[in-house]
Amino acid sequence: MTLFEATYGSLIFIRIALRGFFSGVGVGSLRQITKRFLCSINGLLPVLDATLNYSTEGTKMLRKGRTSVHSIKHILLTHFLDSNLADFFSRSKELPPFGEGPWMCLNSAGSHYRQRVVTKCIITRDYETRGIPVGTFSCDCGFVYSRRGPDTDKDDCYKIGRIKNFGRTWEERLVDLINTERKSYRAAAHILKVDPTTAKRQYLRIQAGMTTNVKIGYQPTLDDR
Repeated sequence: MTLFEATYGSLIFIRIALRGFFSGVGVGSLRQITKRFLCSINGLLPVLDATLNYSTEGTKMLRKGRTSVHSIKHILLTHFLDSNLADFFSRSKELPPFGEGPWMCLNSAGSHYRQRVVTKCIITRDYETRGIPVGTFSCDCGFVYSRRGPDTDKDDCYKIGRIKNFGRTWEERLVDLINTERKSYRAAAHILKVDPTTAKRQYLRIQAGMTTNVKIGYQPTLDDR
């Protein structure tokens, strides 16, 4: 996906939200959008010698990277969402690639997991991928993660590209799962939403540090691992 395609998809998503098609909990109705879109352009399709299937192609146009659709139909959709095409594309210069904060904390060990409590987001550019923005999100709990943007789907805010720091809350929960609850690396990893190799590596790293704040006493047996 090019930066233009990502930005276009993000703009489409934002304009759909502004038109009121997403509810307060962020659940969108693609069928509702498609129905209104078709009603608005119904008289134009025969003139343009274009057809649009209500149940398939119409909804696919609103999904990121799912299908290839003729450009004239994207123009019609853009016009439907914003009558001034110049204004529509000029918004790309103002649109935050990850939306307005606060952002999601994705620390599965935190009491505020999947809540918008993160107030720090540093945006850099990935020059290896044509300048696509990369957001680094740092929560007060110590959990730091990053992902490539821009966000173009309502569920993108829940995605992690890379975990840069787990933080004390996550580390203490990992140790508690293994030491106190006698969980295997695999079981602990499932609870903390990482792979077993990561759980084992982080546990052994904490053990090697032998800090006074995070105590290590028990190690899973080979069978547990």
